[in-house]
Amino acid sequence: MRTERTGKMMKRKTVNQLSKMERICLYLHDHPECLTDDLMEEVATRFLNYAYIRKTIKNLYPKIVADNIRKDNFIIIPEHYENK
Repeated sequence: MRTERTGKMMKRKTVNQLSKMERICLYLHDHPECLTDDLMEEVATRFLNYAYIRKTIKNLYPKIVADNIRKDNFIIIPEHYENK
C-alpha cells in the first residue's frame, strides 16, 4: 500500500492501482543498485539518439506551425542587407 498526496489529503493506492511509470519509479527508489552505468547507456542510446530526436521534431513541427498560423504568431525578420 502506497500513499499519494492529493492537495492537502493523502490517498492510498495498491501497487496494481499505480501507473506503469509510478511502478518503475517505485522500483528504482527501492532498488538503487539497479541504476548501473550499463543501464544508463542503454537508456541514452534508446531515447537520446539523433534519429529519435529528428522523428520527434518531425512529428511536432506541423503542429507548432499550424498553431502559430492560427494565432498569427510569426515575426518577420528583415534580411541583414536591408538594414544597411
